Amino acid sequence: MQTAAPYLLVLLVTTAVIHSGFAVYAWRKRATGARLFSLVNVSLAIWLGGYAGELIGADLTSKFLWALVEYVGIVTVPVLWFAYAQQMHDSRSRWLAPSRIGLLLVMPLTTLVILATTQWHGLHWKSFELSGPEPLLALRVTYGPWFWVHFAYSYLMLAIGTARFLSHVLRASDLYRGQAIVLVFASLFPWFINLIYLTGMISLPGLDPTPFAFSLSALALGWDIFRYRLLDPMPVARMRVLATMLEAVIVVDPQNRVVEANPAARAVLDPRARVGDGLAQALAHWPELLTFAGEPGEGRAEIALGKDGRMFEARRALLSDGPTRASGRLLVLREITESLQSARDLGRARDEALEASRLKTQLLAKVSHELRTPLGAILGYSEMLQSGAYGHLTERGQAATQRVIHSANYLARLVDDLLDQAQLEAGRIRLNPQAIDLRTQLEPLCAQIGEQARVAGLSFEHSISPDLPALVIVDGARLQQIVHNLLHNALKYTHAGGVRCALTWSQAPEPGLTITIRDTGVGIPAEAQAHIFEPFWQANHALTGRHSGYGLGLAIVAELARLMGGSVSVESEVEQGSQFTVWLPTGLAATDIVVPTEVREDAASH
Repeated sequence: MQTAAPYLLVLLVTTAVIHSGFAVYAWRKRATGARLFSLVNVSLAIWLGGYAGELIGADLTSKFLWALVEYVGIVTVPVLWFAYAQQMHDSRSRWLAPSRIGLLLVMPLTTLVILATTQWHGLHWKSFELSGPEPLLALRVTYGPWFWVHFAYSYLMLAIGTARFLSHVLRASDLYRGQAIVLVFASLFPWFINLIYLTGMISLPGLDPTPFAFSLSALALGWDIFRYRLLDPMPVARMRVLATMLEAVIVVDPQNRVVEANPAARAVLDPRARVGDGLAQALAHWPELLTFAGEPGEGRAEIALGKDGRMFEARRALLSDGPTRASGRLLVLREITESLQSARDLGRARDEALEASRLKTQLLAKVSHELRTPLGAILGYSEMLQSGAYGHLTERGQAATQRVIHSANYLARLVDDLLDQAQLEAGRIRLNPQAIDLRTQLEPLCAQIGEQARVAGLSFEHSISPDLPALVIVDGARLQQIVHNLLHNALKYTHAGGVRCALTWSQAPEPGLTITIRDTGVGIPAEAQAHIFEPFWQANHALTGRHSGYGLGLAIVAELARLMGGSVSVESEVEQGSQFTVWLPTGLAATDIVVPTEVREDAASH
């Protein structure tokens, strides 16, 4: 014992220094929740340092004073261990409140007071004396009743804290569970030694083996902290992120061993795999994935895993400590079974929609074409009847014939629009741009619309800007169709007031024609304005009180404007009217001819 005395003191002091270092290191990382871990190590350092002082004390009084210092650590370690375990188990536990921890420290403080005065009442130590061989004389004590109260309280705190810690360990990934359990048992080892020492199962004259057991705990704890940097902010954040990731993440070192894997990786790795096992063992059930993981460089592949054919996107990346030093590989797996199925369903739905659109276009073209012949016959015979070619008609007969002609013309316009829509959707319309005089092209149309406005009791006016060239290069027939559809639409939804059509010219950013048609009709609700250019879409008929129309006029305008390289827009307010603006790029056939402003007004009252 005499020859071992210096080594025992060195061991105690070294262990106390180690715990002090842990305390300082953890305190610097307190932002990551390491404050309680730091305080546990402070108490352990006080315990070990106090016991070293007790052993080297020269007399009974100095040894008793050092024992008081030692007891500061002895009575606080169980409470702090309990709080630290609670924090690991649930960081929001109510026992972590300062008031609760303060309440738990009442018993340790009471024990310190009773120990300091035990020579007068004997509640903690009935007696104490020097014992053991020179030079490490130790205190030999006889325990009083309060010591066993302190003993029961301390071990209760240790037992609850350890249970909480074990619960936290069991919730950890299977890959780390064995390592964590070893750490738990290393932490419990000193308390196990202390228990059998107090029961007399270990007899070392003048020595308490409990503090020496902490040297083993300190080494195990230090290895775990510095090996895995458990208190660093980035590893803490990294572990939390990995734990919540849906992708399976596996890290392999240069020796092809698994060094880290998140919980999602358990569905891929062999259930018996642990950190440190070879990748070949961990992926023994998935040879295709193992082959991909072992290929050089970085890569990506889609791999089927399992008998049910679940598909995964596998990515392989290289890890390095520097520009030339490789430190391992990263394997990331993301299940894409549902996304692939969704993509297939979407592709199938797209193909079905395209086929349905093609069939609809063919049907529209076929039906429209077949309707032209009988409609032509109906119109022809009706007009002949009206003219008296088959005899004189009564007034009622003339009225009936006029309704037939009106309905046939309506159907003829519908057939023409259906054919245009079918050809637009099929991409079969070809433009025929020519040099035209806009005034000559639009004059008959404006006269026709003016007459329709007069009959409806509305005003109509049209104007052409004076700087408009005499001749422009544009598809005149399609331009006339755009203006006709917009003017017809404006008349249909206007009950009072009138309609105005204006043509203006612009040179920038490129030569173009702007057609503006303004009415004082019912207007278009804001929620409907995004849909009015869609085929077969109509706004609420309650706005007009009419049920005419088939929702193709504006759709054809929009498609023709797009086909001609232009655009169409609308501004409208309910009960205030609407304004449609069409811009079309046009070529110049004669830029030096400018015609004075020409305004035509046709107004009539009902």
